[in-house]
Amino acid sequence: MNISISTGAFYKYNYKEIFEIISQTNCNEIELCLNNAFVNIPFGEIVKEIKKNNLIVHSIHTPFEFLWKPNEDEKFWIKQSIDLAKSLEAKIITTHITFKDDISLEEQHKKNLIEFCNSDILICTENMPKMMAEDPTMDSFLCHSSKLLNFLDEFEISMTFDTTHWASYDMPISEGYNLFESHIRNIHISDYSKGVEHKVLGMGNLPIVDFIQALHKDGYKYPLTIELDLEDKKRNFVENKKQSIEALNASLQVIHNALNN
Repeated sequence: MNISISTGAFYKYNYKEIFEIISQTNCNEIELCLNNAFVNIPFGEIVKEIKKNNLIVHSIHTPFEFLWKPNEDEKFWIKQSIDLAKSLEAKIITTHITFKDDISLEEQHKKNLIEFCNSDILICTENMPKMMAEDPTMDSFLCHSSKLLNFLDEFEISMTFDTTHWASYDMPISEGYNLFESHIRNIHISDYSKGVEHKVLGMGNLPIVDFIQALHKDGYKYPLTIELDLEDKKRNFVENKKQSIEALNASLQVIHNALNN
């Protein structure tokens, strides 16, 4: 498996600072999450900084819909991300609807996944957390395992499996992986505790070591992407760049220890 770090761990730093922080960890492989730190930056500048920091991009995450400009939609950003992925030799794109203000966004998401499922670049949707399922304005088929699996099976769609999104339903993460295994082409891994998602590995109560060892035994060959939130102190108490590097390295160490034991 390829172990990488999502740039989505940060959104208050600018894109150059984010790349610099990650380049100082024990990992130079990334998922490029096009959040507000990146969405308005010309792709040429992003590629330049990636190369400057000797980073390798395995996957790209499209922008969340609240970042779209009036003339943009998910299809626009899938196409943009495909072009960017080709220039960076990335193989995977994750895209999903997060804040659904009307049913048309969800239906368009399904159509986009079907349309692009035969692309040379793998287009993945993602399982969503319980808090979305509990809000009528956000509820989606991505929040319901049976509906999601039926859709993936019917149209042979790939997915990114998020460990803490699944854990929010108080269900074993191994169970989620086994359920969706034939479709999983990327994993967003983070820890979880008492309703708090995207914690540093080892700072929650998920059986992260057992899960990683099971992935290795299973021959999982796709990206294992560390996706944290290092700027929300309710999730991780990180106050500066030095602590950010330490938090990322701590998560990397959990993975490496699991793989070496």
